[in-house]
Amino acid sequence: MNSYFIFAIVLTVAYIIYYAVIIAHDIYGKKGTDKPDEEVFDLGAPEEEESVAVTESESGFSIGSENYETKHPLRMSRTNRERRRRNWNG
Repeated sequence: MNSYFIFAIVLTVAYIIYYAVIIAHDIYGKKGTDKPDEEVFDLGAPEEEESVAVTESESGFSIGSENYETKHPLRMSRTNRERRRRNWNG
């Protein structure tokens, strides 16, 4: 017999014994034992948070009363497009 098959048989038998012990421990082991070393943290009452309105527009967005303008890289002015076409064409 090849040494690989001997190894495979021994490993299979070891797995069967291991899983039989684990299953027996789960079925007949001590039940209802909790960890006595658990820590409990008292976080207190949750604080109330105030929500802020966020709105989006074509030129940007606003958070509460503050407005922010964003520049979209795909939106170019007509003059930029024309300049790029001229540079591309030579």
